[in-house]
Amino acid sequence: MKIEKLKVKKGFSMLEVIISLGIMTVGMMGVFSLIMQNHLIYNTNKNKFIAIALAQEGVELVRNYRDSNWLDEKLWDDNVKNDSTYIIDAYTILDDSVDDISNAILYKDSENKYVHVATENTQTIFRRLIEVTEPNTGSCPIGDCLKVRSWVRWGERGTDHDYDISVFLYKWQ
Repeated sequence: MKIEKLKVKKGFSMLEVIISLGIMTVGMMGVFSLIMQNHLIYNTNKNKFIAIALAQEGVELVRNYRDSNWLDEKLWDDNVKNDSTYIIDAYTILDDSVDDISNAILYKDSENKYVHVATENTQTIFRRLIEVTEPNTGSCPIGDCLKVRSWVRWGERGTDHDYDISVFLYKWQ
């Protein structure tokens, strides 16, 4: 009597295919989650970098006013009032009509420069306000320096973020 050998079928069973697809799906979800997280972190870092640059620009624009006053033989702090808030950009003078950062909206013009003028410009998520005060510390004599704070706020994913920088401007001449 011959015993026939059972033929072993080669290939995958349906259960093996389902299990391997499940493992691949879990792995791909991890990769996709990592990609999404990196994208969110990239946008957050990009916006923070822009905010830092905008805050520094605000300080530099006020410093430019101080230096221009000297060149024009005016008082060093002319047009820059103590205990006041301003909006400023490269095209406008110090404007003290805005006293709340929520109203200090920055727009992008056709040259991708940040400005406070809304006409024909695209609104951004950023706001910038400059505060000028006379410091109450002994770091400089009264009337010989001003504390300039440049404050930038932006909204991202339902949360407001703030960045500010403060410097002392001295009457060094």
